[in-house]
Amino acid sequence: MVFRREKGMISVIMPVYNVESTLERAVQSVLEQTYSDFELLLVDDGSTDRSGRLCDELGQKDARIRVFHKPNGGLSSARNYGIQEAKREFLAFIDSDDYYEKDIFESFERERSEQTDLFVFNIKRVNGQEEFPLKSCSLQDMDRESALKALFHYSGAEFYAWNKIYRRDLFAGVEYPEGRLYEDVYTTYSYLKKCQQVTISDHYGYYYIQNPTSIVSSSFSEKQYDNVWQRLKLLEDVEVTFPNLVNEAVNKVVDGYLSTGFKLSQSIPDDLTAEYLTLLRQQIQKTRLRYGHQVSIPWQKRLALRILDFNSNIYGFLYKTYLGK
Repeated sequence: MVFRREKGMISVIMPVYNVESTLERAVQSVLEQTYSDFELLLVDDGSTDRSGRLCDELGQKDARIRVFHKPNGGLSSARNYGIQEAKREFLAFIDSDDYYEKDIFESFERERSEQTDLFVFNIKRVNGQEEFPLKSCSLQDMDRESALKALFHYSGAEFYAWNKIYRRDLFAGVEYPEGRLYEDVYTTYSYLKKCQQVTISDHYGYYYIQNPTSIVSSSFSEKQYDNVWQRLKLLEDVEVTFPNLVNEAVNKVVDGYLSTGFKLSQSIPDDLTAEYLTLLRQQIQKTRLRYGHQVSIPWQKRLALRILDFNSNIYGFLYKTYLGK
């Protein structure tokens, strides 16, 4: 992949697909940044509502906006397209139903060093009208292994694409996998592996909108199991590249088991759900046999795995009550 560079600091990539009700809020959160040296790329991924037209209208109002229209290919496809078209030294991603804190780019410019390859900041999850700050990290510069260890403890936010600002050279030879879910997990890890220095900020810069009614009974799809496959792939690489972090990587695999188990417990019972529940339990047993005496897994997670193994309905109720908030 050959990158073109222009004068300026940040290219912000926003994939857009059927988000006419939230698009303008997301765009305004970029345009109203207190640090204004950026370009905003709106990548319309074949929207069938007014989103594409809104992109064009917004692009006509502000010269910092560049609009692209492409056939529908999914989130990863839109991100990859934006990466190819971006022209600045650093890249950032924002989902079109979320929004930024107005000073996050200013914080990036103030807190990063000349050697920073990746800048990581904090997130607030918005559930209805309530805001839930995710676990905070303190401001510090780290090498790649120290940063990865810290991010493994970062309350589930370590592999999100959108709470980070990346030096664009990290994207050479690495793309988001198209046609898959949980595409952030291994891809973000791949970027981390290429970093010489990571700056982790204590600044809350991103509002992640979570639909409070999104947990409903529906059919399970094979792609949802990508949450497990991506984490197992990460663990396999960590064993070779960062053997001192196997304990942390196994715990992230366990987190994938627990969240996927919950999705299965909330899905309409059918043959596919039963098949993947069996597969999940088999994989849990393999992990238990291979790593059970080598790594430290909190007793709460061990108990949750046992309950999932015993009865997925009971597990689903307990997960929603105690972990799903």
